[in-house]
Amino acid sequence: MIDTDFGLGAEKRERLTKVYETSADGLKEYHGNHLGICNHMDVDVRFESGGAGLVSTIEDYRHFAQMLMNKGTYQGRTYLAPATVEYMTGCRLYPHQQVMMLGWDNLAGFSYSNLMRVMTEPSLAVINGSSGEYGWDGWLGPYIANMPNDDITFLMMLQLRDSGMFTLTRKLRNVLAAAIK
Repeated sequence: MIDTDFGLGAEKRERLTKVYETSADGLKEYHGNHLGICNHMDVDVRFESGGAGLVSTIEDYRHFAQMLMNKGTYQGRTYLAPATVEYMTGCRLYPHQQVMMLGWDNLAGFSYSNLMRVMTEPSLAVINGSSGEYGWDGWLGPYIANMPNDDITFLMMLQLRDSGMFTLTRKLRNVLAAAIK
């Protein structure tokens, strides 16, 4: 993962994509910052969080997703022990915590583990998927779902503020799932 970091040197900044936000007039470029996300990556990062400030490429993200699907191994090299990946992708909420997820319409049928959603009840979900699917989505639109039962990774990258798991993500997921079932 040569293009993934919490900082971005000046020599790589021209590769950084623009971020957009929805307005009454359509899409417009977004220049603000949010949580630990320094939108233009032009200052030193003081808060390193994968969900708020990590910058990457779709190619690096694909390698990471494949490593998780291979239970910690990528191209013959082990980066995480299989037990670590199993821990990362298993449900970790207590029953009283799981109840709090009932109000999250986009996450019906899911539980959480180490900041990743894990599908536990496909019949309740608003997207087609299978039990054991895991992944996460980011504030600016990166979305990943590893579906070990189907040996499929769904990886989508946007640069759209507040896009997480939004309508387009759900529609594309449902088309994908319908095509493989």
